[in-house]
Amino acid sequence: MGLGAKIKDFKWGYILLAVICAATGVCMFAYNNTSLTALAITVGVVMILASIILAVLSFSDRSRGLVFGFRIALSVIMLVTGIVALVSKDSTIDVLVGIFGLLFIMDGSYKFHTSAISHRYRKVFWWVLLLLSAILIGGGFITVRFLTIEYPITVYVLGSLFVTDAIANLISAFYAGLDEK
Repeated sequence: MGLGAKIKDFKWGYILLAVICAATGVCMFAYNNTSLTALAITVGVVMILASIILAVLSFSDRSRGLVFGFRIALSVIMLVTGIVALVSKDSTIDVLVGIFGLLFIMDGSYKFHTSAISHRYRKVFWWVLLLLSAILIGGGFITVRFLTIEYPITVYVLGSLFVTDAIANLISAFYAGLDEK
């Protein structure tokens, strides 16, 4: 197998996710609760912009059927969600913490599956991925069940989980890329 084939088979999505997760985790550590407030503001602004774009795209389409009605209703829901996210940041942060917890549980489950595949193909570090997936699933459960903006440790737990996910994504990119084929 030549170098071109190895580069083509490499899972670049894992690397991109690892960089994004690592940057998010470092920002959580560096900016503490300010990062959660910035995240709530960002979500609010993105929802408002997405609702405007969806509405413009819907009105630019000539058909005015059922799909048009659903698109307009969705754009209104997104607009209201964005405004609520900007107005009540603390509630938005609590919801985002819960959503991140659910995402960590799902991603940890996926990494658990990847570690099982790596074990089947006798990869050396399959147990590291298994351990990281257990940390992600457990941390996600703790995040969903117990953490809110009231606790100062919330931002540190989220930052740790993001960095853990970044490490798991790097391991997945290097050890599980060929196993998935």
